[in-house]
Amino acid sequence: MAQSLVNRLLTTQPSTKLIVRLSLLTLGVHAAAVSSISLLGATAVLPTMIDSNGVGISFAIDSVWNRYDAAVLAQVLSRRGLIDWIAYPAPFHTKFYSLSFAIFDHWSDFSVLSAEPANLLFYFLILALVFKIGEEVCDRRSGILAAGIVALWPSFFLHTTQFLREPQFIAAILALTLVSVCWLTRDYSPRQALAVTAMGAFALAFIWLIRAEMWDVAIAIVLIGAGLLILRQLRERRILASNLLGVALLIIPMAIIPHALPRFLSARVQSRALVEPAEAQPGVIGTQLPTRIRLIRQRSVGVYTTAGSNIDNDLGFTSTGDIVRYLPRAAAIGLFAPFPNMWFVRGAEVGRAGRLLSGVETALIYAIEMLAVVGLWRRRRRLSAWLLVMVCVLGSTALGLVVANVSIIYRLRYAFFMLIIVLGSHGGLQILSALASKKQTRATVTASI
Repeated sequence: MAQSLVNRLLTTQPSTKLIVRLSLLTLGVHAAAVSSISLLGATAVLPTMIDSNGVGISFAIDSVWNRYDAAVLAQVLSRRGLIDWIAYPAPFHTKFYSLSFAIFDHWSDFSVLSAEPANLLFYFLILALVFKIGEEVCDRRSGILAAGIVALWPSFFLHTTQFLREPQFIAAILALTLVSVCWLTRDYSPRQALAVTAMGAFALAFIWLIRAEMWDVAIAIVLIGAGLLILRQLRERRILASNLLGVALLIIPMAIIPHALPRFLSARVQSRALVEPAEAQPGVIGTQLPTRIRLIRQRSVGVYTTAGSNIDNDLGFTSTGDIVRYLPRAAAIGLFAPFPNMWFVRGAEVGRAGRLLSGVETALIYAIEMLAVVGLWRRRRRLSAWLLVMVCVLGSTALGLVVANVSIIYRLRYAFFMLIIVLGSHGGLQILSALASKKQTRATVTASI
């Protein structure tokens, strides 16, 4: 079956019917995996890895308090109503899990199984966005292969079964990136441009509510897209008025959102935020960039003081020069960590098996990055391909700057590495097509002899 699918990807563009079938199969696999995890937790088969609620305490410890917040929110919704539920001071991402809990309240034990509707929604949304980005930048074949790789990526798959905010953040980053891609690949009417702008504004709001610390990266994605749109117009020697209008209108939510919407902190850092002055809290607009980066990094170190995978704990940025000098190392950490010297060392929370898994995945990432070079070369004339590379490098470097814990970097950079997977999928398909063509040519020559 796998060989047949590869052959179809090499020879024809996948049909909509095939895409629907693969989507249903993938969602079924996800639901089955969550059911299995829930059963393992209930039967205490792996008590040091999965608790009675199906929470992966060895690989997603954040899920413990996120589940607690979601359970409280579900009770608030059922007993006090929607208004109190909206206003309740809990992390924004837990509200989606609380909706799942509230729907299944009569028989739910607040396990990962009852949170599956929310997780499945964002899992599917991520795959759909990866596919669409691949289709826009490369072709449908690359999009479906990239979505397939993302769907079955072991650590990402596991994290989407838990109570984590990363899937929601990833979906928002991918949506914002798709908006910027479409400015470069399509010519919109004014009405279409407004619809795309609304999608971008929604993605920006989501990023702020879920991870305000990454707000500067979100702004940079929009500005990169705007700059490349100007370059596109210069290359094509024409003005794309509707596209320009859409980008210009996106500036309005960029300016309003930080002042109109609240910031939601995870339960693990809420108590600390209560004793910090507002100007010292990461993500507050108006704080100088070096100060903001230093404060976010200090919070990252403080939250994960016992983690065995922190890098440069004592690092501090006092000036823009300090940031510039650290950029090469930040890029190396963001793009290539965990480094090989960490692959075979026992982790404080994930143990030796978790480190080995991260090592295998990182080695695969290195291979995909090399294939992405091929994919970028084949699409070098497309500004949208360069956009993916720029967003990936920008986001990964930013994570290397502000996050000291490698495991958190590993989880957050999925949003950016999925863009490289798109280009790597295209590069891999191009290589396979070339090899298949060469093999066919040899067979033809042999047959003629």
